[in-house]
Amino acid sequence: MTLMRSDRQVALRDLHLAMQESADLYQCTAAFLQDSAASEICNTLASERLRLAEQLEQEIRAEGELPSEPDRDKEAIEELQQRLETLFAEDQVAGVMGHRLEAEKGLQAFLRNEDLSVLEEEPSSLLTECRGAVDGAISRLLEFLGEP
Repeated sequence: MTLMRSDRQVALRDLHLAMQESADLYQCTAAFLQDSAASEICNTLASERLRLAEQLEQEIRAEGELPSEPDRDKEAIEELQQRLETLFAEDQVAGVMGHRLEAEKGLQAFLRNEDLSVLEEEPSSLLTECRGAVDGAISRLLEFLGEP
């Protein structure tokens, strides 16, 4: 493991953390939702994100680095915020799923960030897969919420 990381290593690390944090939040959301359809969507999306995070972890290890762990405090704060927003929402399920939709849109913007463009230069399709997974999640959440 080196002290100086290449742009590619930094991008892989950031992408891995984003996918892992997203998976963790979907797992948490699925666990506390009282709606089976919403929980099923969250569990499916969590599984997809975990698969991507594992692939990114393998890429990081192939680079001679160790993957970073998500910030558990940050995740706990996000989970708490989501639960509090849910308590005050008229439709709790729609409120939670709307929160997940906004998080996906933020992740989508992150994946389009120029800092990750170094991953487009590689033959690996992980960035493309991550973008496709986020775009698909947004579509599923919009459909669930009945939005166009």
